[in-house]
Amino acid sequence: MEEKLMILKMLQEGKITADDAVKLLEALEKNGTSTAQSGTKINEIKEEFTTRINDMKIDEKFNKFSEKASKLAETFGEKAGKLAGQLGENINSEKISNNTEKFAEEFTKRMESLGQDIAESATKFADTFGSQLCNLFDYTYDRFKYSSVYTYPADTGTSICMRTNNFNIRVNPSDTREITVKIFANSDLPKLTIDEYFKTITEDKTFRFSSEFPGRTWGRIEIAIPKGMNILSFCTDNAKCDINGMEARLLSCSTANGKVIISKCAAEEIEVLTDNEKVILEDASARTANIRTSNSKIVIENSRLDNIDAKTSNAAIVMNASRKGDSLNSNYILSTCNGKIDAGLVAAEAFEHMVDAHTTMSSIDVNLKNLTYTMDKQGLGTQNTAQVKSENFDTASNKITIKATTSNAAIYIKNI
Repeated sequence: MEEKLMILKMLQEGKITADDAVKLLEALEKNGTSTAQSGTKINEIKEEFTTRINDMKIDEKFNKFSEKASKLAETFGEKAGKLAGQLGENINSEKISNNTEKFAEEFTKRMESLGQDIAESATKFADTFGSQLCNLFDYTYDRFKYSSVYTYPADTGTSICMRTNNFNIRVNPSDTREITVKIFANSDLPKLTIDEYFKTITEDKTFRFSSEFPGRTWGRIEIAIPKGMNILSFCTDNAKCDINGMEARLLSCSTANGKVIISKCAAEEIEVLTDNEKVILEDASARTANIRTSNSKIVIENSRLDNIDAKTSNAAIVMNASRKGDSLNSNYILSTCNGKIDAGLVAAEAFEHMVDAHTTMSSIDVNLKNLTYTMDKQGLGTQNTAQVKSENFDTASNKITIKATTSNAAIYIKNI
């Protein structure tokens, strides 16, 4: 026991390396007594040391990673470089291993205080950094791995609701009339049985899936679903949602501290709710899209949407969209603070426009069919408002109304 405590102290004080500790253990084992009791104690000591050594190796990797991050961050400012170094010193590796995407939130928040020029670059950096950090911990902490597959028959008009936490959700279309759920779990618990914690309730053409795993357990859930569903609802925490190629009446995705990506999906209504992470709609189609996040960007790319209600904070809203065509009157509501609004609309024939835009300390630029307006930031006061409409807006049957609100950043609204 005295030898054990001595090696522990030396390891903690940095006087020996992890490899040195292993060699000392082996020496203890060779010089110890040959009794079964002594061998058992040595194995117990060695197991405990192995755990501590693994933790130490993780910290060493993280420190090296943060050093590289500091150098990378310096490309967009000396202040950013110093801040990245401080962040690397302060992050607790045990906490971040359970939710590495949280890093992007913390890093970006700190960068926001340095100003908009640095903040936009910081967001891109944090996304990359968090992703690489996630790979590091997923590789290091996968002490026990588990997987399981479940299949269910599905008819047109079926509703699917899934609720989990700490598991990324990935959804893709199925080539069959079956729902396939694949669960891939990493855990610090031995002999984990997925069937005990994954539950399915079926009622009235509705499948309700839920999971609540014990201990430090995380991973991903991959779901293949036939097209033509009624309601698709996915909810997780501290993980991302990636929905691709789905068709449904209602598509709902809710998470926290995780990115949401909806691509090549068609629905009457799309709902997205997250916090502290980016929302991306790409090649999506819907009559109505409701999007909420905070401290991160909203990106709407090549999508066909009649109505948009998008809100975030401390980040930009970037939109490139056209009308789907199910509504005569379209309303686009874009709201943020401390981030620009850049809205690009595909020109719609026989449609008139009205713009209600508000910002502070920056400019407003409108360049739409039958409507052009520019408010230069030079010489402006703190409150800048543009309420303009095309000449025939009041009498037109087809209208597009755009309300854009931000602060300390510019607003651009244009045809593309």
